[in-house]
Amino acid sequence: MANQLTAIFLLASIINLGSTLECYKCRSDVTPNCAINPRKDMEIRDCLDTDQCVVAIVNGITHRNCFSTLFPNKYCPEKLCKTCKTSLCNEEIFPNDRLLCYQCSGGEECLNVEKNNLKPLACLEYMEKDRCYTNVNSKTNIERGCVSKNSEKCTNICLKCNYSGCNNEKDF
Repeated sequence: MANQLTAIFLLASIINLGSTLECYKCRSDVTPNCAINPRKDMEIRDCLDTDQCVVAIVNGITHRNCFSTLFPNKYCPEKLCKTCKTSLCNEEIFPNDRLLCYQCSGGEECLNVEKNNLKPLACLEYMEKDRCYTNVNSKTNIERGCVSKNSEKCTNICLKCNYSGCNNEKDF
């Protein structure tokens, strides 16, 4: 009888271990890839199986974690917060309409982003009305990125636009 109880206890422990919820844990101000998409090498946190995973924007910073850890008061602004209930479900770019801009600086690679197979990336700091920009310093020195990240004003020729991948101009 004691052996049966021990076996039942061990089986219950194994089943309970399998029900742990796993969530990505990161902050984009510490790990920039957190805003774009967490990778397999990002920290994964075990959460209670009664918890949820969350991805949220707080002051422009993307946070991913267990809901109860990130929001112990159980309040998360609806528009900038998304919860889910399956392991590692908090991995997508958030929000869905997050602006993607070409981001580079300097010479050849940045002159013609499409020819050089560059891809637009999510802006690291989320700003609802963010824009992409192309700053032409000279014919061989161009900077492209997100207005939210560029704290300095564009100089010389500065082109701004407001839809994903729009800062791909190549003729200056």
